[in-house]
Amino acid sequence: MTKEIKHIGKTHANKGGNVLVVSSGMSINQYLSGVTDKYKGTPLKNAAVTKITYKNGKVNVNSIGSLHYVNKGAKVNN
Repeated sequence: MTKEIKHIGKTHANKGGNVLVVSSGMSINQYLSGVTDKYKGTPLKNAAVTKITYKNGKVNVNSIGSLHYVNKGAKVNN
């Protein structure tokens, strides 16, 4: 996964903006366990967002398993 994330980062580095990459929770858990000590092994909730940035050839895990968008959507629907 790191190879592909770096490829996506390199491809879009000069274009600016964000890229959404979707994966299964099991794959994300496995990836995080190998690239950061921030991940403690807790399964991620459905629709949780993990923010990863790519800069100068390096991948950085900024946040893991945020439900911000799920909660914001729930407020809009109420």
